[in-house]
Amino acid sequence: MVIEHYQEFIELAKYTNFHKASEALHISPSTLSKHINALEAQYGTRLFERDKKQVSLTASGAVLLEYAQKIWQTYEKSIREMASSTEPQAITLTGIIEGPSEHAVMATLMAYASNRGIKRRIRIANAGNLAPEEQMALLTSGKSDCFVSYGLVESEQYPGVKVEHLMDVPLCMVVDAKNPLASRESVRLSNLSGGTFVQMVGPYFSPLWKILEDLLQDRGIPHASKPVLVESTYDYLSLNLGNRILIIPENEQAAELRNSAHSSVVPIEDEGFSFPLTVAYVESRMDESLQCLIDGLRHCYSGE
Repeated sequence: MVIEHYQEFIELAKYTNFHKASEALHISPSTLSKHINALEAQYGTRLFERDKKQVSLTASGAVLLEYAQKIWQTYEKSIREMASSTEPQAITLTGIIEGPSEHAVMATLMAYASNRGIKRRIRIANAGNLAPEEQMALLTSGKSDCFVSYGLVESEQYPGVKVEHLMDVPLCMVVDAKNPLASRESVRLSNLSGGTFVQMVGPYFSPLWKILEDLLQDRGIPHASKPVLVESTYDYLSLNLGNRILIIPENEQAAELRNSAHSSVVPIEDEGFSFPLTVAYVESRMDESLQCLIDGLRHCYSGE
């Protein structure tokens, strides 16, 4: 059975003329005739009486017409409802949001979006080990809808891309539990003067080190550095720090670090010692769901 044959049967019953019905259906009269013959063969009875100019329904055809109309109406309704219920394309996030320390943020974000009726599913892409320019390539190519980072990109570099500031994220210190600074409730940058800092090296982390080093130099903090290859947040959770100092954003205080018996996380009090947290997206792709997501990110990270 071909469902469209019922529509053609209905149209021929309406026009009672092969030429008029075929014009309405945008098929040839011969094609329409073949399809009606197939429908008659399927039911084993004649559905139309034919003459040279017009056709008329037989008694069997009149019975089938009522059912054919219901069948075709049900089919059209199913098409409309399937189209309206099709799940919208997911919003794809890339950047810092895939690390283990961001799980709580993402849970809050999902709840925020759900409570506000966001219409698109949120998907986290595995792209945290990509350099910023590679992340932006995903964004501009349409493979990502939203790139969250610590101020690593400027919109002027990428036409059509908008970069919004979410918040300034304070930085904190992670040291070995045996380090004399480990017992402090907080420290100032002057307490870290002359220390050896972990220089995280990797596609995504090297630019972050450059930002951090500029902050230390701007504040006149003499320091040494020890390069460590890092591919993801998971790598620095297992670092053996020794006498080195690790600086990370406060919102990346992963539970493994906070609760570790081998390390201590200590806030740094200096005002302005922070990373700017930003979100980038292609302006032409902005919709209600993406705006809700960005509002949710701001809410989650700022706690407002």
